[in-house]
Amino acid sequence: MGLIEDLKNDTSIDRTTIGSRSYAIRVLGRGEMLFFQEDENALICEIDASNSVIFSKSIKGWSNKPKMSNVERDRVMAIIIELYKKYINANVVVV
Repeated sequence: MGLIEDLKNDTSIDRTTIGSRSYAIRVLGRGEMLFFQEDENALICEIDASNSVIFSKSIKGWSNKPKMSNVERDRVMAIIIELYKKYINANVVVV
């Protein structure tokens, strides 16, 4: 199994529900990557956890669908920001 599949099945990652969707978020490594899951879709993007920065251009697609539209990227970024503020650091910056 790959890293994303392992993370999707990791029961130690807290999960939350917003509306009818299930979400998971976790900072990886030394704080340079972020795992994000929405229902069965998941991705890993670049961050700088020490400075609470999310690099939006690193969000290119879901692990099972490599190409993401700009509209979908904006929607996903909004959810990542919301969850990051709630669970990791309220002072997040997006570049």
